[in-house]
Amino acid sequence: MGKKSNFFKSKNRRRKNIRPPKPIILIVCEGEKTEKFYFDGFRKDAGISNVEIEVIGKGRSAKSLLKFTQSKIKNENITYDQVWIVFDKDDLSDEEFDSIVSKAIYENKINVAYSIPCFEYWFLLHFDYYITPLTTKDCIKKLKDRFPVYRKNFGDVYYRFVDKKYVAIENAKRMENEHKKQGNTKPSSKNPSTLVYKLVIELEKFLK
Repeated sequence: MGKKSNFFKSKNRRRKNIRPPKPIILIVCEGEKTEKFYFDGFRKDAGISNVEIEVIGKGRSAKSLLKFTQSKIKNENITYDQVWIVFDKDDLSDEEFDSIVSKAIYENKINVAYSIPCFEYWFLLHFDYYITPLTTKDCIKKLKDRFPVYRKNFGDVYYRFVDKKYVAIENAKRMENEHKKQGNTKPSSKNPSTLVYKLVIELEKFLK
């Protein structure tokens, strides 16, 4: 009986030591470099011990980005725990932009981390809270006023803003709440705004 008891104890011990599979997060970015470099920074910080983060920069329009992501999810032999697309409103019409957001969330269960007018608005929120509607040109100019060395395609862009990311998260949340107060329900009506903070919060859970 003693031998049988020890056998089952050993077997149970092995079962307890089996690690659950690591979550896999897919991030597909509209920009080939800036956005990809930024989220690659999170991937490097998180390491490979607790999560797998796949970051793709496609350099495609938001509409094409959604189609690419749909195809990848369907054809890859991988089950992703979270899928995100990162894109800007830029020159998209209000109807086009709202349609892409709706199709991603409600038809494909894909998370969106959009920015209006552009991704640089997320960087701008690292310095201050901005509520005035902006064009992409305005946004980049204001960012360079606060951070003169900024240029697109910084390879180490994540590390240049990392110390202020919690300021940006709070400013983005505040902006989102302001749009709710104003009754702005359509994504296209929320200029300026960004949902990048939601993706950042998710990634923060896996940082060392």
